[in-house]
Amino acid sequence: MIIYLSKTNKDLIQIFPVPTDLDNWVTHETEEGQDYSNLEAVEVDGVWMVREKQPEPEPEVTVQDVVPQFTEEIDNTAYTIQDKWTRFMEEYRLREEAAKAYQEAGFEGEPSVYITSFAEAAHLDNKTATLLILKQAQTLWSSLEKLAGLRMRKYELQRATSVEEATAIKDDIVNKMNELAEVQT
Repeated sequence: MIIYLSKTNKDLIQIFPVPTDLDNWVTHETEEGQDYSNLEAVEVDGVWMVREKQPEPEPEVTVQDVVPQFTEEIDNTAYTIQDKWTRFMEEYRLREEAAKAYQEAGFEGEPSVYITSFAEAAHLDNKTATLLILKQAQTLWSSLEKLAGLRMRKYELQRATSVEEATAIKDDIVNKMNELAEVQT
């Protein structure tokens, strides 16, 4: 069976009818039933020949290509960690405010339900529960601050001169975020 492979379009193969402009086609004889969809016409040293299609070379990845992707990965990592830490943020704020108020009152009077509910569940007295709430709040705010600082390091990617350097920066930031998350939980 005779097939015709286009010299101008690697994906174009014609079987019938015979092309009218044969100068733009390479004629190739193939066995009946043979798969010819993976064949292409190529010019080598001025001579046209038929060969199996070669895969397109992978485009070279540049630092400009990876910076947006790495920036998004850093932001997503920070978001995931922060989302876990702050899912009850309003409750945390109210509990901290109640603890500050009770501490400022010299641990005298009736503490807020935010303190008593925690104290009862943790089998603590109200003063110990208050101090623990304040310590946990400070730890949370400190961790959020550190996480924000790490997230801002994503701008270091803009100065990277190679994909390898950008990868190292991104990996360092993400690893430190994950380490911080492990300490906080």
